[in-house]
Amino acid sequence: MSAVELDAVETVRLLAILAELHDAGYEDAEEHNELKPGARVRHVGHRWPTAYERGTGTVVAVTRKPDSSWSRSWGMPDVELVVAYDSPTLPGRSRLATLAQYHVQSVVGAS
Repeated sequence: MSAVELDAVETVRLLAILAELHDAGYEDAEEHNELKPGARVRHVGHRWPTAYERGTGTVVAVTRKPDSSWSRSWGMPDVELVVAYDSPTLPGRSRLATLAQYHVQSVVGAS
């Protein structure tokens, strides 16, 4: 898991998300390409200058489902990331989200 600071509620939510992913057959992974805990990322739909320059969130955890039907169909690893956005996407919601690797882009050089 990453060095992103999570409060107690977010930590409980993270553990629940990971438990759901594990129940679905995903395993913890250290990284997927440049996507690893601590990496600054943006959802591919986040298309404003700051998102491209600094990202909109940080990877908290990486999971991979070995030999899934999705990976066999698409010919790429089935990777789900847990991302902590800088702020919730909707008011009153958690800033934690699960995203497939193809919905996320690493923001190189972001700090």
